[in-house]
Amino acid sequence: MEYSGSVFVLGTSSAFAEKDRFFSSYLIISGNQSILFDCGDGISTAFAKYDINSASIDGILISHLHSDHYCGLPSLLTRMKIENRSQLLKIFCYEEDISYLKGFLSNSYIFLDRLGFDVHFEGFYNGHIISVQPGFTILPFENTHLDKYKDYNTGGEYSLNSSSFVFELKSKFICLSGDIGSINDLQFSSQFKDCTVISEISHVKIDEILDFVTKNKLENCYLSHYENRVREAVSASGILDNFSNVRFLSEGEEIILR
Repeated sequence: MEYSGSVFVLGTSSAFAEKDRFFSSYLIISGNQSILFDCGDGISTAFAKYDINSASIDGILISHLHSDHYCGLPSLLTRMKIENRSQLLKIFCYEEDISYLKGFLSNSYIFLDRLGFDVHFEGFYNGHIISVQPGFTILPFENTHLDKYKDYNTGGEYSLNSSSFVFELKSKFICLSGDIGSINDLQFSSQFKDCTVISEISHVKIDEILDFVTKNKLENCYLSHYENRVREAVSASGILDNFSNVRFLSEGEEIILR
C-alpha cells in the first residue's frame, strides 16, 4: 500500500506545562518535505529528546499567537544556526502577523542575516491553499478560539486570528484543530472524505467530541492539547470504551497515512 505521509507527535500538552511533556506540536511529513506545526516553549528540547535534526524540517506553520504555540521560535532558530543549517526555512503565519514575528525575533537578538541560512515568511489567509509541493497542501480555516479578545485593541501590530488546518498528503487528509473556541469549529473537517482528525480537548468537552465523531462517522479521531488530569478523568470514566476510533495521543508516537 502506498505511503502518503505521517504525523510525528512532538508534544500534546495544553498551555498548562506538564512535567516530561511538551506543548502541542507535530511534524507533518510527506515526500521529501516536513512541516513543523506550532513551536511553543521547549520545542528545541523536544527536538533533542527525539533526536530530530532541525535541518530536516522545511517549514514552520504557526496557528496563532498564544505563547504555547510560537514562543519557542527563537530557540529553535538558534538551534538551527548551531547545527549549521544551510537550506531555506519557510515560516507560514497569518499575513498580518509577519511584522510582529520579525520584531519578536529581533527583540530576542535573532537577526535573520546572521543565521547562515535564508528565512522566508509566507503569509496565509484563511480559505486560501498553501502549496508545499505537488501532493502536499495546507488549507487554513478560521476558528473562534480568539473571539473572546476581539474587543481588545492590538494597535494593528498583530492579528487576533486563530486557524485550524487541513493537510492533504497525496489525497489523504489530516485535519488539525489547533486551539478552537467550540465544537462547531471542527465542522470544517466534515468537508473531506476519510479525514483523520486531531482535536484539542482543552476548550471542548469529550462528550461533544464523541457526538461529533458519531454524527460525522469519523474513522479516526486523536485527542491532544490536554492536561494530565483531563486524560486521567476521561480514562477513569470509561467513556472511550465503546469508541475504538477515538484515543489520546502521546509524545513520541507517529501516525502513518496509507
